[in-house]
Amino acid sequence: MRHLLLSGIAAMAVLAPLAHAQTDTSDAYVESAIAAYRSGDTNEALRQAEAAVAAAQSPAEAFNASILYGDLRLATTDPQGAYELFSRAVEIVETNDAENLEALDFALSRQASAALQLGRRAEWQAIGDRLLELNRAQDEWQWRFEDENAVTHRFTSYYCPSNSGHFVRREMISFDARGTDVACSYAVRNQQNPAITIHMYHTPESSQEQSFEAAMTSMRRNFNAAREIEAGSTELGGVPVRYALLEQDGTQSGTWTSWINGWTLKLRMTHYGELTRADFDTAAALTFSGASAMQAHLETCRAIDGSDTAEFQPASSDMGASLETALMMSLLAAPETDPVSRDSLSCYLGTAEFRPRGGVLSAILGPDGTPTAYRASPTGDPMIRIEAGESSNLMAIGRGEDGGAISLTLSTADGRGSYGSFTEWPSPQRFAETIDQLLSENWPVTNWVSYEDGGAQITLGGDSPAGDGDSEPD
Repeated sequence: MRHLLLSGIAAMAVLAPLAHAQTDTSDAYVESAIAAYRSGDTNEALRQAEAAVAAAQSPAEAFNASILYGDLRLATTDPQGAYELFSRAVEIVETNDAENLEALDFALSRQASAALQLGRRAEWQAIGDRLLELNRAQDEWQWRFEDENAVTHRFTSYYCPSNSGHFVRREMISFDARGTDVACSYAVRNQQNPAITIHMYHTPESSQEQSFEAAMTSMRRNFNAAREIEAGSTELGGVPVRYALLEQDGTQSGTWTSWINGWTLKLRMTHYGELTRADFDTAAALTFSGASAMQAHLETCRAIDGSDTAEFQPASSDMGASLETALMMSLLAAPETDPVSRDSLSCYLGTAEFRPRGGVLSAILGPDGTPTAYRASPTGDPMIRIEAGESSNLMAIGRGEDGGAISLTLSTADGRGSYGSFTEWPSPQRFAETIDQLLSENWPVTNWVSYEDGGAQITLGGDSPAGDGDSEPD
C-alpha cells in the first residue's frame, strides 16, 4: 500500500484534491486542535477538533476534521469514537471523490486500526483485504502478489506471508515511491497493541554494523530513556543478525538487522507487556526465514552482465514497409495492459533524472534469473517506461545483420515509440548512461504506434505524438 501511517496533521495534504469550497472556520478549529495537542492540552484539542467537525462546510473540511478528531479519540483510548469518525471519512471520500484512491486508502487504514483496537478482527481483516485490492494495480510494479494474499517485494525477492502462526499481516508500506524503502507490518492474533514491522531498504554504502547502529538510533529516538535488556549477534536464515531489546516504562521494543548485498533487512517489534521472550524469537525467525531467498536474488542482481561499449544508434525513418510490419507485430506481441509480468522479479539498478521527481532504473528478470529488459520509469508513474530489450520482445527497428538488436523504446498509456537500438546487450552502467543522455538531450521518438478506439495507428519518421510535449518522459 502506497502510504505512510500519517497523523491528522498530514491528512490535510492527503486530501488536497478533494477540496471544493474551502472556508476558514473549520480549518481554524483544526489548527487550534493541533496546537493544543502539541502543547499537551489534550482536552482542549478534543474540544477544538469536535468544533472543526461541526463547522465543516466542504467535503475536504469534513474529511480532514474527521481524521484529526478520530486520531485524537484513538490517542485518548476511545477506539469506538475513532472508528465512527474514520468510517465517516471513508463515506465522505466514496460519496464525493471516489477516484481519490490516496485519500480512500488513508481513511480505510485508520478505520482498520480502530477496528483492531475494538477487537473486531474479522472486520479489520476485511478492510485489509479491501485495501490490498485497492492498491494492487498501482503497487504491482513493486510487489508480486501471490496466492492467499501473500506478497513478494520484486527488488529483493523478500516474501511477506499474509499469516504465519500468531502473526497476521496488516499492510504493506512504501516509504518512498521508488520501491527502495518498503515494509510489511504484522499484528499478533488476539492482541491489540503489539506492532511488528519487517523493513527492507536500500543501503548500498552501509555495512552490518552501520545498519544495526542506524536501527538502534531510530529505536532510541522513540525510547530515549530506555534500558538495554539484551543485545548480541546470531545467525538466522543463513545470514548474520545483530539484535537488541530495550525497555522503558513497561514497554519493550527490539530490533534485529542484517545487511545483505546492499540492502538492510530489519525487524522492529514493540509491545506493552502482552508478549514473552519466546514471541520475540518467533517473530525474528519469521522475519529471517526469507533472508536466504533475498540473498540469492541480490547476488543474481549483482552478477548482471553486458557490454560497457555497446553502441547506441538512433532510430531512422527510412525503414519502409519492413519497419511498419515489425512495429505491428511488436504491438500485437506486447499488449500494454501488463507493464510488469505478474511472476517476474526485478533488480534495482539506480536512479534516473526524470523531471520533476526523478525516476527508477531496473532490470526485469526472466524465469532463469537473466534480464529480459532494462527499464527506466519516472518516480510514481510506472506506466511511462523506457525499455531496452530484445527486438523480438519489444518494438523491433531492424538494426544489425542478424536482426537481433536491442531496441530502446518508450511506452505510455497512449502508445509505444522507438528511440533506436544498441548493437549488443548493454551493461547496466551503459544503459544508465544512455538514459541520462536521452533525458538531458530530450531525444525525439521518431516512430510511433498510437492506440485509438481499440485499434492502432503507426507513424513513421519525424516527431511522434510522444515528442510534442504531452507524453515526454520528463
